[in-house]
Amino acid sequence: EWRFRASATIDAELPTATITTPPDGARYTVGSVPSTVVSTCTDNQGPTSSFITVDGTETTTLATTVGSHTVSLECTDSAGNMVAVTSTYTVVAPPTGPCATR
Repeated sequence: EWRFRASATIDAELPTATITTPPDGARYTVGSVPSTVVSTCTDNQGPTSSFITVDGTETTTLATTVGSHTVSLECTDSAGNMVAVTSTYTVVAPPTGPCATR
């Protein structure tokens, strides 16, 4: 008689998602915006996959136009657990006028 005992570990823990650049609430002048998103996805059970958008478009290049922009990061672990975080930053025009060169 054969007996088989199976056990499974259920991964209910969410991965960790962090956007380092740009930090939430950052303010940049045109020409000083960092070039790319810096982010991390980690999980207690191993590898994760990530999906990054800037203003709704899949990319890691930051928008440099004047206005408010949103970076979104989704991290999914091998069990299918997903977490999403966002960071919003603003790009402003450089100062103009006689005081701009001081």
